[in-house]
Amino acid sequence: MALFIIAWQDLKRALRDPVGLVMTLIVPLVLIVAIGLVAGNTPFQAAPVGGFDALSYIAPGMALFFMMLTVRQSAKTIAEDTDRGVRDRLRSAPIADISITAGSTVSHIVLLFLQLLVLIGISSLLYRLSWGPVGILVLICLVLAVCASGWVALLVSLGRTPSRINALGMVLTLTFGILSRSFAAVIPTSPWMDTLARITPNYWGQHAFFSLALGGGAASVLRDLGALGIMTAVLWVASALRTRRPSTTRR
Repeated sequence: MALFIIAWQDLKRALRDPVGLVMTLIVPLVLIVAIGLVAGNTPFQAAPVGGFDALSYIAPGMALFFMMLTVRQSAKTIAEDTDRGVRDRLRSAPIADISITAGSTVSHIVLLFLQLLVLIGISSLLYRLSWGPVGILVLICLVLAVCASGWVALLVSLGRTPSRINALGMVLTLTFGILSRSFAAVIPTSPWMDTLARITPNYWGQHAFFSLALGGGAASVLRDLGALGIMTAVLWVASALRTRRPSTTRR
């Protein structure tokens, strides 16, 4: 019960943050519409018959890029709560430490999951994009949200302080966006960039969404979901090992 209470409180606080909502929902939607207009796609017009719609690549790419911005903000919030003694006060109550960690993790997963669903859903409604089975689309968003929570944990363990997490998170977001070409498919690439892109959730998420947009089913995204699952496990193990190491004095 404590787990769900902590998760609910964290989620309510995030949803009441107007700046966070603008940055994670409004800004990416405006960018998707702007890019669509530049590409000659008017909102609510009939979807093109046959061929490839570039927005099927751009929409999930933008959603995944801003997902990583949310990862940075979530990690920063955890560090700020630690500095304010929020976690210490929770520990003083009869609540297991694992419940505190799990509750915080669940809230971030739900927030990231809802963000992806809203961005993909609204952009699909605007441009009548077809993604195939809804169940598979929801599953991809859920797996991506769980994987992103692993990046939140790793950022917290590496950065430790809000300022360091903010800087490291921004570098991570921009690097992942460039490597995976989340901004647009026209970004120049090379074999070594394609190889490095595989360490990003953006790459596997875009590939999964792209496969669905081209008419693929569950079998077409199994490899992507498997890669994201392995990445999640590696991230949580790495963050746990890092957290156990003696921390340096904060400044």
